Amino acid sequence: MENSNRGFDKLLEEVELSIPFYTLHLKNLRVLKAQQDRAIKYLEENIDEPQLDVLKELDKLNSFQALLTISLLDLLVVCKNMCLSKYDWESAFFIKQCSLIIYETCKNYKVQQRPLRSLVIEKYPSFLNKFNELNRNIYLFMEEPDYAYIKDIRNKIAGHIEKDFSIYYDTIFNLDGEKTGKIISKFLKIVGDFQKYLVEIIKCANSNSNQEKEQLDGKLKEIKMKIDKLLEIYSN
Repeated sequence: MENSNRGFDKLLEEVELSIPFYTLHLKNLRVLKAQQDRAIKYLEENIDEPQLDVLKELDKLNSFQALLTISLLDLLVVCKNMCLSKYDWESAFFIKQCSLIIYETCKNYKVQQRPLRSLVIEKYPSFLNKFNELNRNIYLFMEEPDYAYIKDIRNKIAGHIEKDFSIYYDTIFNLDGEKTGKIISKFLKIVGDFQKYLVEIIKCANSNSNQEKEQLDGKLKEIKMKIDKLLEIYSN
């Protein structure tokens, strides 16, 4: 196995900065998810015809962002340990895990991107061109020899265990740590760009949500006024 750490220093530096950032980001997404669930429940219980479209859009966007964030965090942690590995078998283990995470992220993305694309087309058409660009980048990555390399590792020694010991052993000790590091860097860039894009859409969705909240506040005030009038009538 090629266990060279050349070029890993920069990657390791990026990883050290990114892990706490995405950990906090994921925590914030969980808080937002809880708030959205409470808001939806409250509206459903207190409003005859609640307008939940924007809240449900935000939930969909945040759920997709959470998927990418979880994948990024797992990949960053494994990548860090791969860079710090001292022994071939350590490196092999973390290369296997990186390959598995990248493969599964791409697999899940192909399913999850469909409802997101539909949402962008319907509600955020000005973001469609950028979505198409980012989507194309991911699919182009999956057509490259680098992804075929990742997929082969996943199929033979990560997601499955090759029954033929010779194939398994030879695959393990032909792994290229430096090559895998470059693939990881490329994939992190692609997914990171998608994260930034989602942040911009969510800003727009939050703006819509604030407008909807103002309308809802107006309805609640009307309801309160009617209740106050009824109470006044019955008190007299």
